Amino acid sequence: MATLTEIRDALAAQISALVPGLRTAATVPGTINPPVAVVTPNPAALINYLEVMNSELATWTMRVYIIVGTVSDRSAQTMLDNFLAPTGDSSVPAAINSDQTLGGVVEYAVPTAAQRYGEIVYGGVSYLGCEILVDVSG
Repeated sequence: MATLTEIRDALAAQISALVPGLRTAATVPGTINPPVAVVTPNPAALINYLEVMNSELATWTMRVYIIVGTVSDRSAQTMLDNFLAPTGDSSVPAAINSDQTLGGVVEYAVPTAAQRYGEIVYGGVSYLGCEILVDVSG
């Protein structure tokens, strides 16, 4: 079974390798330089422990923050839209889906939803961004 650290690292590495122009962080940085994808555990529902007890696998829910620029920047909105698109060279979901095993680290990683499109406050600064939820089994 993959550890939480291995999952974060593999998810960030795959996004970094396949989405041009998007920096990635597998841990929460003190400061950011957009555009950036920050991979974090989902605080609302991280792991199903009952599933672990009944099998060798656990399903984790990860959150990928996509932060692109200031809230009022019109070009940032277009950039964010491209990162969230289901397909395309700039698509984060397509990058994740291109190898759902994240290089063999997990059984599967599947982006399930994008949510909270709009203002994200990070380090006291307002940015435009969105969260992508990713279910990972491994």
